[in-house]
Amino acid sequence: PDSYILQQLVYPAVGEHPNYRYWPRGLDVMAVLGSTRARSLLLDKYQEDRFARYVSQLDGLIREFAQVPEERWWQNLYWGWLACLQPLLAEKGDGYPSFMRSSAWLDKELMTAQASWSQLRHDTILYGKPSGAEFGDGDETVKVQGYVEPYPEVFGRLAYLTHRSASGLKERSLLPDDMARAYEGLEEVLMFLKGCSEKELAGRALTEEEYERIQWFGGELERLQLKTVEGAEHFEYWGEITNEADRYMATIADIHTSFHQCLEVGVGLAHRIYVIVPHPSGGLQVAKGGVMSYYEFTWPVDDRLTDEKWIALLTSGKAPAMPDWTSSFIVP
Repeated sequence: PDSYILQQLVYPAVGEHPNYRYWPRGLDVMAVLGSTRARSLLLDKYQEDRFARYVSQLDGLIREFAQVPEERWWQNLYWGWLACLQPLLAEKGDGYPSFMRSSAWLDKELMTAQASWSQLRHDTILYGKPSGAEFGDGDETVKVQGYVEPYPEVFGRLAYLTHRSASGLKERSLLPDDMARAYEGLEEVLMFLKGCSEKELAGRALTEEEYERIQWFGGELERLQLKTVEGAEHFEYWGEITNEADRYMATIADIHTSFHQCLEVGVGLAHRIYVIVPHPSGGLQVAKGGVMSYYEFTWPVDDRLTDEKWIALLTSGKAPAMPDWTSSFIVP
């Protein structure tokens, strides 16, 4: 569906001589998925309405996708992934924490959604790859009460997508036991996060057991991931089937080609984020976490970037700049 969106928003569908629109933007996809902020950036900041028929094409697509029936959004993994991103793009009203109702947070979520979308593009044109997170030594001495970003609808949709994916593979006899257990574990984790989110939005305290689980959540994800990889028939541990690049979250994919250039969209290195969130005992606290980063730029088509080349650009400080609208929440 996103390829269809992009194709409908470039020449010859949009633009006329001599002002052709050769390059789409990731914001195009986000706007069609329901982001009013993305549409505002496209028209007010980037002035994409300077191209003939752009606004009519964009608004037509927005109306078209708003009428897509629920069952179509869940027809396969790709559509379902996009459906999981939609709640991130909506403006938050009363009942949500104050930090989630700011324009900066809306931009942050727009970046997160585009980063996830770029991974979807990457994984469907290349292959899915595992990444790593570490438990640590377990000698934590400071009592930590973590916070789950309260998106019950997102976690619920992800759990539903996980369940449907596992069921589809099982029906086709393509789900080995190790993978089945991993799917079950992932679904349970997502439902746990959904439950925590619902409690937070309702102003109810989490239990000590829930706080404990949140504290070591990264390690839990690592175990779930490693269990999946180690279940592969011909490998004993994940190090046998990965290279150094697989230890980074960064991925890159080209999604459009024009005039010997391609449009690359990618996930960069994780960024640290600080957010003022409600404290369990009342008042506020500063929470620290991680957030995905998103890049979008043109690149010579005869030198298409691999993940390894992309990581080298990132770690050497030579990567192109992130979209300038991210300056609303990223400190230089």
